[in-house]
Amino acid sequence: MESALAVSRLPPHDPGTPVLSVVDMHTGGEPLRIVLAGCPEVSGPTLLAKRRYMRQHLDHVRRRLMFEPRGHRDMYGAVLVPSELQDAHLGVLFLHNEGYSSMCGHAVLALGRFALDFGLVPAPAAGTREARVNIHCPCGLVTAFVACEDGRSHGPVRFHSVPAFVLATDLMVDVPGHGKVVVDIAYGGAFYAFVSAEKLGLDICSAKTRDLVDAASTVTEAVKAQFKINHPDSEDLAFLYGTILTDGKDAYTKEPTTNICVFADEQVDRSPTGSGVTARIALQYHKGLLELNQTRAFKSSTTGSVFTGKAVRLSMTETPFQVEKSTRLPSLRSQDYLILLRGAGYKNFTSLRLHVAEVKFQGLSQQVKEGAAQEYHQRCSFPGLHPGLFNYSGETQLPCCEDTQAALWRSPHGKESHWRGSMIKELRKL
Repeated sequence: MESALAVSRLPPHDPGTPVLSVVDMHTGGEPLRIVLAGCPEVSGPTLLAKRRYMRQHLDHVRRRLMFEPRGHRDMYGAVLVPSELQDAHLGVLFLHNEGYSSMCGHAVLALGRFALDFGLVPAPAAGTREARVNIHCPCGLVTAFVACEDGRSHGPVRFHSVPAFVLATDLMVDVPGHGKVVVDIAYGGAFYAFVSAEKLGLDICSAKTRDLVDAASTVTEAVKAQFKINHPDSEDLAFLYGTILTDGKDAYTKEPTTNICVFADEQVDRSPTGSGVTARIALQYHKGLLELNQTRAFKSSTTGSVFTGKAVRLSMTETPFQVEKSTRLPSLRSQDYLILLRGAGYKNFTSLRLHVAEVKFQGLSQQVKEGAAQEYHQRCSFPGLHPGLFNYSGETQLPCCEDTQAALWRSPHGKESHWRGSMIKELRKL
């Protein structure tokens, strides 16, 4: 009955057009639109094959979910699919404004709570304080640990990710408009180029976001044209996802180091970037700037949200480039990422690995960068909604047709709401 009422409230559309049911969430200000139902079947024997299939045959679904009027330039999405891995509770394909990602840390945090509250994993036993959710991402199996109370998500989420490593350091790239620029390339589930914004004539904390985006995008295109990305396991993962501009403060300090991630088609991450933080920790450790058990804070230059991280364990393997799948790793606290680092130069890979843990989400800073709300407001589909700065998650019904004109987000404006599965029923009453 509820489902029928929800659909009846939709604007007029072709009844033969599928309706997509989604849940909107965010982590540190970075949005995530999770498809609940309505997506056509994604075929393929493996998750990477499903990723290729969706790109080739179902890209219209991504465009309708990500682009206006249903989304906006910086929207991010997740389509849940079956996994071929026996230990996985669910598989996921990540969507953005250009295509399909291999890893997304902020999405894993949100999906952990989503999977528990929507019953995608077995209900935890009475008294359980933390539920385990195995999420098969394109880069590999990631395990989220969701704090819970009475079988529902309650409090922080943490996860163990795939190995991260340094691919190249001090790489000289000819960047149009900037000359020769030295960049580093590291992997944290996706490959990023890292460069200090100062080398491009910009201040990461005071420059206009548009100028930072233009500079980062120019670096990305230059690296793609002049350097071949390789991944030890799959060519599907061998691509540069984006560029992360930093404040250049890579040496250890208790103060946060600031960065901005520009990925895909000039898309801006409002959080410090989960997979980017893991890769940056790998880079700092590789350069001898970060020691074991030194906690480092990373702040988004756009929203002020903060992640922290530290390296906690070294391990050795006889096979360079072997991706470790173990989830028997050190315990973490809060909303965490776990990565494995491989200390290696581009042409001389070694077998050294480092477990990095405790990448923690601190929440939005009170000192949000001036002008960020207005800038993101201009990117949004609907007036009055700031996707990067809201504290709301709920369900939306999206008709997959081109003539939809109504605002499809139903937000309890003026009221902060923490996401729960019961939010769906509350929203339907609005």
